[in-house]
Amino acid sequence: MHCYKGADKEGFIANADFICHLELTEDEVHLFSRICTKIGSLCIKTLSSWSPPNLNQLSTLVRRNSSIRSINIGHGCAMSCKELLPAVSSCSDLRNLDISGFILDSVCMGFIFDIAIHLDTLRIHCLVTFPESLDKWPCFPSMKEVYLDEAIPAQSYLEVIRRCPELRVLRWHIKQDDPCPVSHISSVFKLYCPSVKQLTLEAAHLMDENIAEILNGCHRLVSVHLPGSKFGELAFLSLSRHFTTLRGLNLERCAGLTSTMVQQIMTSCRRLTDLTATTLDAIDILGDTNEEESIRTGTGIRDQSQEWVCVDLDSLGVFICGLEGKPIEWHQKVMQRLAKLTKLTSLSVGPKLYSYSSSTGTRDGLDLRVKTGLDALSSLKRLECLFFDGLWQQMEEQDMRWMIEAWPEFFFLHGRMHSDPRQRWKMNQVLKERNICTSIFDDDFLSEPMDEPERRRG
Repeated sequence: MHCYKGADKEGFIANADFICHLELTEDEVHLFSRICTKIGSLCIKTLSSWSPPNLNQLSTLVRRNSSIRSINIGHGCAMSCKELLPAVSSCSDLRNLDISGFILDSVCMGFIFDIAIHLDTLRIHCLVTFPESLDKWPCFPSMKEVYLDEAIPAQSYLEVIRRCPELRVLRWHIKQDDPCPVSHISSVFKLYCPSVKQLTLEAAHLMDENIAEILNGCHRLVSVHLPGSKFGELAFLSLSRHFTTLRGLNLERCAGLTSTMVQQIMTSCRRLTDLTATTLDAIDILGDTNEEESIRTGTGIRDQSQEWVCVDLDSLGVFICGLEGKPIEWHQKVMQRLAKLTKLTSLSVGPKLYSYSSSTGTRDGLDLRVKTGLDALSSLKRLECLFFDGLWQQMEEQDMRWMIEAWPEFFFLHGRMHSDPRQRWKMNQVLKERNICTSIFDDDFLSEPMDEPERRRG
């Protein structure tokens, strides 16, 4: 497949008949509008306003490539695209349409629904006005993925979903003040699209029982994203029906999600490769404690925990807590458990920025130093990114150097490495030497620390 992305312009123009995938900016449309005839995939991203001739040239390009199967058009300023959509609707082989930044009135949406009859994927990130009725389009028989802009009313979204019996992927952001009855939203899955495999639902006003009904309405889910929802015990029970098929799960900012639930997910979802949750308490990771021994020494851990079965995790994001005031042995045992996730490329063990004050952080969290058990993670040979927001670590240069040597793919670190800005600067220099990217919490990384008198003079 030949692909043009702006380089070697003359060479690609000379071979225009062989170009199958075309990525353009607005200034380049005129170069290709009359010479390319075999494009299968077209992607155009623009930043400024187009005049009508530009849209006309794009229409010409589309019409000359009637066998095109994928169109992705992004625009930086809101404007109508009535001149373009008739050309798009003439592409009988089109299967994927992604359009953003335009104003789509009811006439434009009529064109898009005409096209949608044979689409597999429809993504719209635009200001939209729906036609008064969708009766003209009773079914979108091959539609497998739908994403409509969050500004679209839920009732209109439902009208589209009801027409997609083969829907597999659904991303839906429902505003809290949307007038559509919650009962309509939660019942549509079982009635109209039980074959959904990947569900992303952002709807903070849906209650636990509504989410449970939605999850019950889907036959077998592979990916579930419910960030910021009222996910709770009922939804967890419904989610358990999908444990054997789940590969991706995002329950970030879900106040009703308990540590015990997260631990059960990690010991039940054998196929899970991507997990983002809220908190996972060390006591749930390590098992029950001997209370008398714990009170006396703080070290009495009775390992009754189940083995994690989701050892194929590629990405894990969860605040590992319950470690404040605990002895080093607790941290060591937690990291020994993490060491079993040998396929991890991304690991986040701290709370997200929204859950604590950036100035004070938290005193709870996993102590990431070699002397507290960090070296147990030498098994994570694929690790690329490490995140540890929240707790001010007390790392030293040797800890940084250990990470760099132990993880050959490591390239990004984000966290509060040390409460002392001088120590942070030293470690940042080590990371710079090895081209490790870091996130900066303050200005102390930007220049070498001054002596105290110089600081006062500054």
